[in-house]
Amino acid sequence: MNSVFISYSSKNNTEVCEITKMFDKYGISYWKAPEMISAGSNYAREIPRVITECPVFLLVISNDSQQSVWVEKEIDFAINSKKTIVPLKIEEVELNDMFKFYLNNVQTISYSEGRGEALKKLRERISELINIQPINAAEDKDRVEVEKDRLRQHRARRIMGLNPQPVSCKYCDGELELIRNGVYKCRKCGKENYDYFRTVRNYLEKAGPSSKLEIQKATGVPRASIDYFLRQEQLEIPKNSNIRLRCAKCGAPIRTGYLCDNCK
Repeated sequence: MNSVFISYSSKNNTEVCEITKMFDKYGISYWKAPEMISAGSNYAREIPRVITECPVFLLVISNDSQQSVWVEKEIDFAINSKKTIVPLKIEEVELNDMFKFYLNNVQTISYSEGRGEALKKLRERISELINIQPINAAEDKDRVEVEKDRLRQHRARRIMGLNPQPVSCKYCDGELELIRNGVYKCRKCGKENYDYFRTVRNYLEKAGPSSKLEIQKATGVPRASIDYFLRQEQLEIPKNSNIRLRCAKCGAPIRTGYLCDNCK
């Protein structure tokens, strides 16, 4: 179960990623949209469920978050669910009437006192709320290394799961050997087998520009893997398609990757 629900505007994703890196470092579990929304679910179903489960509601305050309809809905649900709200002001902005009403008599942590100091206070307050004991400098260093190793292993397992290599030949169940990137040759029958990415590339080279649904139906490669290849800039959405990804920082439409050219 996660400990902290993070309510924020997607336009502040860079600042929020800095916060989540600190949480990862100190073992504080959290939930943030959109990447943690379960496959097949949506905001309206997932967010109320997660807020209910998380004991702490972190509200990231900025000009953008005060204008966000989703943030307003999340605060309202958190208050009705009697959650402990921890406000973090990342910009020096005047609170609008709604935020003043919701945050009356709630102590706010602010970047105005220095980002490093504010993040330290945030960590200490949340750790106290969820009963994480403080650690000394030596333990902190060891913990950081362990956490880095855990994250590296987690990322490697996730990538392998999104683009798995074939275990045995799909034609004769023979042993495979890697002959070039994503291509495996069977020692027994001599036929080539492919990982997910090479399978998709082979299909597109023959079929031309195709939708994700068409690719999935033709190749059997899961939608999550196709999305991953798009985000990693290994594939791109055709120019004539009306479907676009969204820049993780500013929300601009893009055809591949996480960031638009301006945000890069």
